[in-house]
Amino acid sequence: MMEVLIDNKLDPYLLPVVQGSFHHFQAAIGKDIVDVTVIARRCTRRTGTRMWRRGADPDGYVANFVETEQIMQLNGYATSFVQVCGSMPFLWEQIVNLKYKPKFEIVKPEEAPRVAERHFLDLRKRYGVVLAVDLVNKDGGEGHLCEMYGNAM
Repeated sequence: MMEVLIDNKLDPYLLPVVQGSFHHFQAAIGKDIVDVTVIARRCTRRTGTRMWRRGADPDGYVANFVETEQIMQLNGYATSFVQVCGSMPFLWEQIVNLKYKPKFEIVKPEEAPRVAERHFLDLRKRYGVVLAVDLVNKDGGEGHLCEMYGNAM
């Protein structure tokens, strides 16, 4: 949204904003005080509300992508742990209707391995080693998503 303003040299007047949350607190571990900061940032590449935006685009950018970082500081040392989550990295959609769990449709299943590969190449470029966990229900309608994800991987 800000590209036009940046192109016209108006970037000194722009204020970057993060969509997400920030929480900082202190906790006691024995006699030591630990500073804990938790930052959650939502990606801007494939935005939309959860039920209206699903899956990935052809470039591997997934919907509902959130990066959560936990930073802990104690006695001059700091550590960080980053966790990301997002929609299944292949082309699928869910048409919202009045049902509690609307049906979904897998679009271009032959593209799934390529889209998943792009997604994970981007994750590895940004974060290094990635451990992927499938949190989708293995039964019912979501079982098809789980199966497609496994085949794409």
